[in-house]
Amino acid sequence: MFKKGLKIVLAVFVIISAYQLDLTHDYDGKISHIQQ
Repeated sequence: MFKKGLKIVLAVFVIISAYQLDLTHDYDGKISHIQQ
């Protein structure tokens, strides 16, 4: 039970990290597009 809960927490953390990276990547893309 505890290991299953730990896996869920880890999966959520990975999803949030990927989402934040995607947001910052999108933001950088907009900035470079404006500078051109």
